[in-house]
Amino acid sequence: MIIKYSEKDQDVDSVEASGNVRVIQGDRQATAGHAVYDNKAGKIVFDVSPRVFQGDNVVSGRVITYFVEEQRSVVTGGGNGADARVEAEIHPGAEGKMAAQSLKTFCIAVT
Repeated sequence: MIIKYSEKDQDVDSVEASGNVRVIQGDRQATAGHAVYDNKAGKIVFDVSPRVFQGDNVVSGRVITYFVEEQRSVVTGGGNGADARVEAEIHPGAEGKMAAQSLKTFCIAVT
């Protein structure tokens, strides 16, 4: 994991993680082989087999960009073979729904 800090105020500028990356925020969990958190842009970009789980719901694609403040994801496909598509398995109903509260805290782990 590589953490870069701003020279001016020593805030975190970015975090880059490779390997078995997991980001957890409330009941949401994202996994990927590589992820970059950009503090200024307020987003985390996942690539290398990214998947996002919330309850029984699962989304996967070539690249998943998660916008932290907005709590929304953009999933893109592309390439050839299994990585060419965006796949989603959605189970409507109460399970997997995020609580109404705003969750701006998340944990990045590499195992």
